[in-house]
Amino acid sequence: MSCPRHLSLVLLLPFLTAAEVREFHVAPTGSDDAAGTAAAPFRTVARARDAVRQQAGVPAGDITVHIAAGTYELAEPLTFGPEDSGRGGHRVIYQGAPGAVISGGTRVTGWTPDAAGRWKAPLTREVKLRWLYVDGRHAAMASRVADGIATGSFTITRGQAPWAWTDGTAVDGATYPTRLVPTDLRNPEDLEIHFTGLWNSGIVCVRDVTAQGDRTLLRYQQPYGAIAQTCFWETFRPGGRKVLTNAYEFLGEPGQFYFDRRGSTVYYLPRPGEDPATASIVAPRLVHLVRIAGTDPAHRVRGLVFRGLTFAHSDWNLYEVGGSRGKNSVQGACVTSAFSVAPGKNWHADLYRNLDVPPGAIAVDHAEDLVFERNRLEHLASEAIALVNDVHRVQVVGNAITGTAGGAVLIGHPQHLYEGDGPDHVHRTAGVADAAGPDRERYPADRERVCHDLLIANNLIRDTCREFLGHAAITVFYADGARIEHNDITNTPFNAVSLGWGWSNTNGASNSVLPGKPTTTARNNRVSFNRFHRVMQVLNDSGAIYTLGSQPDTMIAGNFINGVGTGDETAENKRYARHCDGGSAYITTKDLVCDIGPRIWTVHGFYWDGQHDDPMDTIFSTSARCSSHPSLTGLHLVPDRVWPPAAFAIVQRAGLEAAYDDLAAVGVPSLAERLLPVSVQVLPGTVLPWPALGRPGDDFALVAEDGSTVRLPTERATFTAPGRDGTYHLTASRAGTVTRSTAVVVVRSTPPRIEGLTAGATLTTAPRPTWEGQAYLDDQPMPLVPGEPLIRNGSHTLVARLANGLSTSVSFTLALPQSWIEAEQGTLVGDAKVRDEPSASGGKHVADFKATGAGLTFTGVAAGAGLRLVTWAGGGQQVALRINDLPPQVVTLPETLKPGVGQIPRWAVTEVPVTIPANATITLTALAKKPDLGVDAVAIVRP
Repeated sequence: MSCPRHLSLVLLLPFLTAAEVREFHVAPTGSDDAAGTAAAPFRTVARARDAVRQQAGVPAGDITVHIAAGTYELAEPLTFGPEDSGRGGHRVIYQGAPGAVISGGTRVTGWTPDAAGRWKAPLTREVKLRWLYVDGRHAAMASRVADGIATGSFTITRGQAPWAWTDGTAVDGATYPTRLVPTDLRNPEDLEIHFTGLWNSGIVCVRDVTAQGDRTLLRYQQPYGAIAQTCFWETFRPGGRKVLTNAYEFLGEPGQFYFDRRGSTVYYLPRPGEDPATASIVAPRLVHLVRIAGTDPAHRVRGLVFRGLTFAHSDWNLYEVGGSRGKNSVQGACVTSAFSVAPGKNWHADLYRNLDVPPGAIAVDHAEDLVFERNRLEHLASEAIALVNDVHRVQVVGNAITGTAGGAVLIGHPQHLYEGDGPDHVHRTAGVADAAGPDRERYPADRERVCHDLLIANNLIRDTCREFLGHAAITVFYADGARIEHNDITNTPFNAVSLGWGWSNTNGASNSVLPGKPTTTARNNRVSFNRFHRVMQVLNDSGAIYTLGSQPDTMIAGNFINGVGTGDETAENKRYARHCDGGSAYITTKDLVCDIGPRIWTVHGFYWDGQHDDPMDTIFSTSARCSSHPSLTGLHLVPDRVWPPAAFAIVQRAGLEAAYDDLAAVGVPSLAERLLPVSVQVLPGTVLPWPALGRPGDDFALVAEDGSTVRLPTERATFTAPGRDGTYHLTASRAGTVTRSTAVVVVRSTPPRIEGLTAGATLTTAPRPTWEGQAYLDDQPMPLVPGEPLIRNGSHTLVARLANGLSTSVSFTLALPQSWIEAEQGTLVGDAKVRDEPSASGGKHVADFKATGAGLTFTGVAAGAGLRLVTWAGGGQQVALRINDLPPQVVTLPETLKPGVGQIPRWAVTEVPVTIPANATITLTALAKKPDLGVDAVAIVRP
């Protein structure tokens, strides 16, 4: 009697050797009682994992679990321990077919409308719902903005609970107008209070709601409400304007939802065009979708590959401490976890034992030789992938990561500044321990290990950190050998890559937290060949690439930064392309191309917190704002965005490599834009790099303004620029679709023009020359800003250089009268000081107006005299000019760049149109401190 083939396999499976079963299959239509074959697949991935685990021997090759298209709603996280590892050097590959979705959520159905336009559906769960996804789009918790008044107090006694590390008192709540925040809120303990600071954001939750006259008192969940107020920087401030979320009464904007936990009902206000009755609406349930965790460094998980899968719909109900929840920290992708910072205490003294990290939808500890390749990770309520402790040789390659509340990839932990901390790793005062000891660490000494040799490459990362604004798309705390290469990162509220931790407080110096014990765990890291688009869209005081602390042998090279900030000229003063923050050391930066606004800093930071050994060289930028330092060389100003070939080559190499172009192809850039992402100026016949994106049948051409066409190669790695001068756009034709680049190839064979200077001339007034390309004065390393006055006496040579390398030079002599450049010795007014030193103008009278009301007074000025100011100042700086007792005249100074924290000084000349009577008294007073106003010279021009 014969039997079906799949039944035979079911009967034989327990007796097969590992070498005989190297493939298992999973499908939504399968059964976990089946054989796991293509004809009789399992129903769940967990069952396939167990089948791999149950194999007794060492396989002859890799084992592959094929996961068919469909959605797999997890009842619990997929967990992998050492017993699930690949054996004998082989791997276990979890291979998804297109459309295979591992979901931590559940479909919400049964939607019905009410008369107000809201829709509702039944949903039963024990915890509040913070995220909802409607046809793949994030719906937000119902919210309202209101101004609060802090009230009440909450007292902590050291040792009263594991989280109470010091004594202290914190505000216990705040009141809000009852017309905005009713007292009869449903599920009041589900209410949240959100705040946004300069470089961070945070959340405090509510424990109860009561009436207090015409105001509503919201008392915080404790102790987290108190912990959130101890974060030193960016602490939660109870009063003031906040965003209140998660109340039915706040439901008023399309795209918002509210979950009535006690009523087991979710409410949603649809966006235009949405129909909840037919839409796919998912409520997330699981914090972790995949949990990979060995038990210790001797028992790691190894040899797993996850490829071609979509991981979606994770949940996180914020960080829990003592029964309360919230989310706050000093900065970055971490969470304050204890009440530990007493007034006057150096918060670094705890060695970051009061900090933890948020969870990852894919969470990894004690693991090695893993691969996450060509997956999609989306709709996740915290970090997408968290590689935290003792993770080695892991590759995250070719993934698309979008729509996350936190970052895309998190590596390491703030506590990893030392590995396996001993009893001597504690801060002491007069020999007595006064801070948290190693027993407060998340990982015991025998299990704490820094992550090594991680590759994060060719990932398309979009729209991350949507709720936790202060996280980075990619965060690395302490790691050795992390390589972040060829990623394409777009739309971040804060920085794109954050690398390092610890500031200068753990460098082992005599004034550090542990003198003689410098941290050495962060080293050998690389941030190379990435593209960053539209970063720093919400917060301030950081940049596309941010470094912190000592990181020997670390390299940042070959990155293209395209857009920092929002373009709002009034809000961009503390946004940077490359931010070198406190304690950054032994980090080399080179070959950057920065297409940024004029108020964005190209490079920021060298001086204020122990930075050293941070050479930076060959940086092309559209912005002249830059910290000056001997370590900064090779700054090239390219304000017209027509780049030299060297910059063009950097851009062409940066971002996704050709094998992963299919990821970018689903985004905004057309094929022509991907082939020619930026403009370049070259000499005729110059050979330029050419990405290998061509396919058989494609047609690429450079088209001049007169319509003439130059055909380009389809697949070769270079192309040759046309042989005659002109401006050329690129056209790309594929399968009948023709696209045209915005960027151009400018071919030019004539040298640049310099206007406003005559060779050999002697000038007695300050010239403001203009030029083509970029200009340098007397071989100085920093380029000039167009229109900037030249005001230093002596013989000079100005060299203008085109992006294609052609140059023109003009030699001249500047002989300004001494009265033009040297100040009258006025009397200081208010909070002002004089530094009698030479300056960039050649004058000797340098006055700093340190605060509003500070200034200078001049007496006995002759009739008919003129007034000239030579200044450096921040944007929007104004002074009041008073002559005798006449009403003051407001003088607005032009935008220049203040030297503070190493800024390259730029100087401006303001001729003030005034009529001065005989024997006049003239007073100049600072109207604003934005920042300190520096007057290099105030010259009274004699009649």
